[in-house]
Amino acid sequence: MNKIKRISAVALAALMAGTAVVASADYVYDENGLYIKDGVLAIASEDVTEVVIPDNVTEIQFYAFYGCTNLKSVTIPNSVTKIAATAFDDSGLKTIYGVKGSYAETYAKENGYEFKSISDTSVTPTPQKVVYNSATDVLGDVDGDGKTSAKDATAILKYVVGIAKFEGNSMKNALVTGGEKPSARDATQILKMVVGLA
Repeated sequence: MNKIKRISAVALAALMAGTAVVASADYVYDENGLYIKDGVLAIASEDVTEVVIPDNVTEIQFYAFYGCTNLKSVTIPNSVTKIAATAFDDSGLKTIYGVKGSYAETYAKENGYEFKSISDTSVTPTPQKVVYNSATDVLGDVDGDGKTSAKDATAILKYVVGIAKFEGNSMKNALVTGGEKPSARDATQILKMVVGLA
């Protein structure tokens, strides 16, 4: 099993900025951008592209992949026996991989997704690391879009938990509080800047 890290309610809310999800300090964030608690996949990071759901997941909740517009495929293990009808709403999902005859196949066919059969009934997640490479000199602009936004705070939190790395000016731009390396304080400061409190 991949190393699991806890994430605070504040960090979770910042990571999911722009979505209508209730944050909870009890959710666990894994290296693949998934928030899982008691076998329920509740939220996916919006930048996921190809997801392999761990074998310990039994349910995928409402709007779990909402806003994941870059999502192309998801591999669903046999352990998943419940998927909310809206789990993949407003996502880019095209293909569901799973075991022939599984609930994943039924869900794919009922909801208009392409289904591709895999022979292995056990899947293990492969970590994805997001790379940010900003060419701008805008303080707080980590993602290189020329402005400071909640997405930059999200990028910093991903760096803090070890699923992102910074190249170019991204590292310098992330240090809004003047520390030696990006921290949750920097993410919080960016969010304050975005809403006009700093």
